Amino acid sequence: MLFSGVNRYILELFILKLIVQLNASLWKIYIIIEVDRCFFFKQTNSKQSNKKDIKILMLFNLNFFLVQPPFSPNNRRILQQQQQIVLQIQQMSFCQTHPQNQVDFICMQQHKCQRKLCKDCLSEHIENMKQAVTIEKFQKIVNEKLSACQSDNNEDLKQQKKMFQSLLQDIEVQIQKILEELYISITKIYDKIEQEDQSYNQLINENNNLTKSSNESFNKLISIVQEKSLENWNSEKTNYYQYLQKAKQQLNQEAETFGTKIQQWLKEVFKMVGIKNNEFIYTQFQVKFTEEKEVQYLNDGEILRIDQIKDTTRIPEILKNLEQVKHLQWSGQLNFNNQKEGNKKGSWKELIGNYQIQILQQQEVNFYEVGDYDNGIRVKNWKYIYDNKEIGSGDYNENGERNGKWQEPWERFWQHSQLQYIGQYKNGKKVGKWDIQSKENKDTKPLKFLHNSHFSGGGLYDAEGNGLKQGNWIELSEGFFKESQVTYNGQYKNGKKVGGWDICKIEKGVLFGLKFKKIGGGVYDGYNGMKQGNWVEIFDGFYKDSQVTYSGQYKNGKKVCRWDIFFNENEDKRLNLKMQNYIVALITFVFSGGGEYDDGIKQGDWIEISDGFFKDSQITYRGQYKNGKKVARWDIWYKESWDNGKYLKIGGGVYDEGGNEFKQGHWIDLSNGFFRDSQIIYEGQYLNGKKIDRWDICNIQKSILNDTIKSQKIGGGLYEAINQTRTGNWITLSNEFSNTNQIIYHGEYKSGIKVGKWEVLKMNQKDEFELKNFLMFDQKGIELFTKNYSKILLSGKLNQGKKFGRWNIIYDNVIIGGGQYGQQGQENGMKYGKWVEISDEFSYTLQVTYDGEYQNGKKVGRWDIYQFNEKQFKWWQIYYKLILCSGFIIYDFQGNQIKQERNKADIYYVGNFKNGKKVGCWEVWFKKSYGDDKIELIGQGYYDDRGDELKFGNWVEIADGFCDRLQITWKGQYKNGRKISSWEIYYNEFDGEWKHKIIGGGFYDQEGSKSGKWIEQSEIFIWDSQVTYQGHYKNRKKIGMWEIYYKQNDKLKQKLRMQKYSVIQKCFCCCLVVVGFMIKKEVNRENGLNRVRILSGTLKKGKKIGEWGIFYRKQYENEYKQIGGGLYDEKFNGTKSGKWNEQSPSYKWDSEVVYQGNYRNGKKIGDWDTLYRKYNEDKFRKIGGGSYDNGMGGDEVKLGKWVEISDEFKYVSQITQSGEYENGKKIGLWSEKELESDEIIQEFKFEN
Repeated sequence: MLFSGVNRYILELFILKLIVQLNASLWKIYIIIEVDRCFFFKQTNSKQSNKKDIKILMLFNLNFFLVQPPFSPNNRRILQQQQQIVLQIQQMSFCQTHPQNQVDFICMQQHKCQRKLCKDCLSEHIENMKQAVTIEKFQKIVNEKLSACQSDNNEDLKQQKKMFQSLLQDIEVQIQKILEELYISITKIYDKIEQEDQSYNQLINENNNLTKSSNESFNKLISIVQEKSLENWNSEKTNYYQYLQKAKQQLNQEAETFGTKIQQWLKEVFKMVGIKNNEFIYTQFQVKFTEEKEVQYLNDGEILRIDQIKDTTRIPEILKNLEQVKHLQWSGQLNFNNQKEGNKKGSWKELIGNYQIQILQQQEVNFYEVGDYDNGIRVKNWKYIYDNKEIGSGDYNENGERNGKWQEPWERFWQHSQLQYIGQYKNGKKVGKWDIQSKENKDTKPLKFLHNSHFSGGGLYDAEGNGLKQGNWIELSEGFFKESQVTYNGQYKNGKKVGGWDICKIEKGVLFGLKFKKIGGGVYDGYNGMKQGNWVEIFDGFYKDSQVTYSGQYKNGKKVCRWDIFFNENEDKRLNLKMQNYIVALITFVFSGGGEYDDGIKQGDWIEISDGFFKDSQITYRGQYKNGKKVARWDIWYKESWDNGKYLKIGGGVYDEGGNEFKQGHWIDLSNGFFRDSQIIYEGQYLNGKKIDRWDICNIQKSILNDTIKSQKIGGGLYEAINQTRTGNWITLSNEFSNTNQIIYHGEYKSGIKVGKWEVLKMNQKDEFELKNFLMFDQKGIELFTKNYSKILLSGKLNQGKKFGRWNIIYDNVIIGGGQYGQQGQENGMKYGKWVEISDEFSYTLQVTYDGEYQNGKKVGRWDIYQFNEKQFKWWQIYYKLILCSGFIIYDFQGNQIKQERNKADIYYVGNFKNGKKVGCWEVWFKKSYGDDKIELIGQGYYDDRGDELKFGNWVEIADGFCDRLQITWKGQYKNGRKISSWEIYYNEFDGEWKHKIIGGGFYDQEGSKSGKWIEQSEIFIWDSQVTYQGHYKNRKKIGMWEIYYKQNDKLKQKLRMQKYSVIQKCFCCCLVVVGFMIKKEVNRENGLNRVRILSGTLKKGKKIGEWGIFYRKQYENEYKQIGGGLYDEKFNGTKSGKWNEQSPSYKWDSEVVYQGNYRNGKKIGDWDTLYRKYNEDKFRKIGGGSYDNGMGGDEVKLGKWVEISDEFKYVSQITQSGEYENGKKIGLWSEKELESDEIIQEFKFEN
């Protein structure tokens, strides 16, 4: 029996009532299968139910209700039969081409096809029929293949891994033994040399008083005089030294060869498995203040963020970190002057102000402080929390000053540099000994090694409490992390550095643990703490692959004379290449760098390295300085690490001569992440330092034959000359763009903001770009949604960074559309001629295409719309379901508009445009999904003819969210675009037939503001939950008593009292303060059904106080029943207190779970029970629970044994988990069980 339309809702009620009344001897199972436009209902005897009995007409959305008969001895057997049928339905797969058929065959032919075939597909399949096998046979073949290839429980992998680890351990032991033996042997040789030298030195000393010398000494002296024994010893010692030097060189060469081979092998392995080494990418962005009181953050013409300056009396906070620019938002309160609300009180959680968010592996972690404020002053104990773990703490005194022992993170604490300072504060000043300690972490092994090897860092502060450093100190470099363990070692005097300071790199010794290797340093004078004389300093980005140092002179703290740059290209080779300033044949030059300073200012010829310089991105800039400013021509050179010192010019341009460092004219810039596998350049024009006109994005490649550079355009677009922001059509690259991961974005910028649809395309193995998904942005650049394409392919070519030639649109391996880019004499990237395009909502159930013509990249003439390859002569006659998005509009060529609403309904707006503006009569049509499926006129009104899009006269409008179940319209008058006079709200309700009934309305004054008595529908108004609000408006504000009315099934069930509103005057602004008794109604949608709960209690100054109840009503039930509640304690700021019954977050008809226990100061304490009842039961029963700590702090830490429900707990999946907690963490063995049978499904083991 087939049903359609709203009758299905009536049918659902009928079926459920019928089932309850069935005779107990005739157990029946009813399965309701909901589909997109109809549903199928079949009755079958449970004893004879099997897979073949279930026939599906269409299967798009599947919801089923298994109705359990009353309890009896056969109850479990019937339940098992029901669950088996459910499993059969879930496991069935239906053909996409013939939805009424189940998939039975798999095509194994080596070609492209849909693979999964039903019986009708099999007969239509023109390929080799013998290659089609049943699903069961295919599964058997696959299982046999996999079983033959797969190792049992990955034992082979484990064994191989274990053997390799064992081998490395054995090698380590052997090398250790060899090095120990070598060290002992070398030590013996040096000891012998030292002993012999000491014996001769002793003779020299004794020669001053020969009368006291022994006979043995005289014999040696005579031997020295007559037999030349001293000369012989010196010659022998020289041989020793030569032998040791040769041995050292040979050992170094062997180690070097071994290391090179291992590194080469690792590179091959990394390349094979797709592992990419971490590199730093330096990103610069600009901060711009506008006349509109905005702070804009820009990067290369793209606006990343816009913040409104709400308080012009204060300096706005400027974000300095790219991650903060993209993601950080203020979530506190603002006062009436739009300032962050006054003095802080109570418990606070705050982000660490100077925390440097630097991410190598894109791992998100949180880092904040937790503690108390009293009138804006920090008091008591504050804790540092990193990655949800406490890593430090300390106390504040009553004046908000740090006191006593503190453990705090260092200034640049991050994922790969988890270091802490430990020491004493006195009235906010550091005193005494302060140590640097590394935090043990599995991801920071080098730092853990430092800690285990007793790494000593830090020093002393003066005892007087001035916070001045004194004596010997070991300080960390600003960029200290596991790949750059650099320290500064020296002395302080009264807070100033004095004497010699060494820059050291921490290394692991083979036999003696840690050691400091000096890599730089110099001298501070004893008066002003200024650098003097010769210095060697490290590069800001110094780390293992970028060991760059600067060498030169200081005078009174300023750099003077020549400074050279050194790069330790290969530490194992100990090859320190000086950057020499000369050029050899063919304009290639040896790695060079440096220049002259004049009183701290750069002058003359310079060769500099890039900010991101490292072994795989050896980029240098060569040009001139004048008074510290770049002028004239600057060139960019690049060398790859294996290229034997050959540099090639890859970019550059000209700076103005005025000393402003403005780039002028033609330039080639490098991308921020330029390196070996991602050699991207930007080419275009500058005017006074701003990008203008067309800029191309190119990928460069080096020719192996003649050492030349070739560039290929892969993207680009236009810059506005005034604002230097991107505008118009652009192709940009993903941040992870590389030779093996070529992902581009294609869309439109408007004043630096992405707007409209942006395509995301990726290069495939055929050098064609495939459409992966698209992003939709509103006019403010806010991403509305992302749509993924699984079977749609855009296939074509790029030329000079633009689309050209034929581009095809392929769906499910069939060309369904496309057209040409770039006509002769026209620019590439512009559509022309005949085109067939797909709709943005294109999918299996919505195959809509647009057919028309382009000229100069714009649509012209008539465009036709097709669906399922059947031409429709009037566009509004097309029947399809819109996939909805906020504010997105589709226009056809003739100016008719299809507008997407925020609901699943077929709504069409039909009218005329004039110069892009709506004019004249406009109609609203609705395509029903029930009854005769006709399109009905549901709304109408008029726009002025001047083109201002101002509504006037009588209007009938649809409400937001209009759909089958929510057919609400508003009827009234407009004047100059404003609603005036009386407006009525109608609801189209089914009561034997469809009728429009008035459910509310009210009055608008001449300013278009609500006034007087009003009845409004609730935000969650729907056919089975008709809730309205009734009360008065004054000056656009609700005043006085407002009531809630609730109506269901044509009967007035309840009249609910709502908030009383009191109007107060403050800062010439009326605000609403909620007082008195309140009933709050919440309705959440689940699979098309309502989950309705009511919270009932008392509010005082906007806060809950006293007893509150939680009431719940199931679908198809009229009565609300209390299922929980508890007390809000007015004495403790309205926090929960005493005994409480709470709903689980996923509480619904098939998962009615509540938690019962006690609160103290808003925190759970003591024993808590988990209660559950089935959908046809009235009483709850205990199925689990456990204990929270009873500490005064009330941290809600779980302790001891617990039984918890699974995240997916529901009637057909009653799974519990049992085990033990220790300090809030699971420990030991945990079991997952089926509630009714108590059978163990699986077990997990957690570390203690």
